[in-house]
Amino acid sequence: MHPRTFWADRRGGVALFLGLAAPVLFGGIAAAIDYSALVNQRARLQAAADSAALAAVRELNVANASDSQSSTSRARWLPRP
Repeated sequence: MHPRTFWADRRGGVALFLGLAAPVLFGGIAAAIDYSALVNQRARLQAAADSAALAAVRELNVANASDSQSSTSRARWLPRP
């Protein structure tokens, strides 16, 4: 094939473009999946920290309350056994 006809040939241009673009597209998809997993893990950890903080405050309120306050707090916040 003559060099002039080689550079003028238009066949296979789409395959070349997809071959060059595919790694970039797959990298972007992989980054989006990793970011999604990171955000999900962060939300679960935040929920666990919030639950622990609420449980600690609830425990302190029950421990520092008088008997009448304690029974009122227990009835309002703690599940019945």
